[in-house]
Amino acid sequence: MSAATRIRSLCLLAAATPLIGCGRLQTLRDCDELSSAVNPRLEKIGATNSDSSPRTASKLAAEYAQLAAQVDNLRSRNSELSSRTAEYSKLLHQASHDLAIFAQPQSDVAAVPAASKELLSRRLADLRNRERHVIFRINRICR
Repeated sequence: MSAATRIRSLCLLAAATPLIGCGRLQTLRDCDELSSAVNPRLEKIGATNSDSSPRTASKLAAEYAQLAAQVDNLRSRNSELSSRTAEYSKLLHQASHDLAIFAQPQSDVAAVPAASKELLSRRLADLRNRERHVIFRINRICR
């Protein structure tokens, strides 16, 4: 490699370095925005009574729907973060949908067949596992 080629390569690298840094800073800002939107609502969801009543399911469905709407409104220029955020939003919408179905037809816990409660419990456990996986992947991007 000639000296002129090395100098051109070095100049290109020097010119690209700030752009890479700016992109990373923007990704970190996007991660912070996601975290600021999600964490308080997840704390509220976690504090909700988990008595598996239709009333509780209805409250949780509304919370998950609001959280999904917040996540839907977040944008990132980082394509991987954007993809993981969309995946997370899809899971939140699914949780809201499942909880709303559970809450709708019954008016009290005694009317809900044990099989329905078990099915809901399994679906939500599956969603939580998938959510943990997506959050792990988001955290890898945000480090």
